[in-house]
Amino acid sequence: MKLEAPRPVLLADYTPPAFLISKADLAITLDPARTRVKARLTVNRNPIFDGPAPLRLDGEFLELESLALDGVDMPVGGYTMD
Repeated sequence: MKLEAPRPVLLADYTPPAFLISKADLAITLDPARTRVKARLTVNRNPIFDGPAPLRLDGEFLELESLALDGVDMPVGGYTMD
């Protein structure tokens, strides 16, 4: 749970994102006890982003069931979660 108030993002602080999502396919199953979301994203590096950056997907109160890259399941040691 976040306790601090969100900070505004100023235009002077803005940098372009390292990755762009050109397509998002979502399949959502609503359930009062357990909602399931299956997401298939088409993600590419942003050509105007300067420098290396990891691909980071943010979420709270989520349980990861599986992760695949280019249709190949990622091994547990192939990514980090924090």
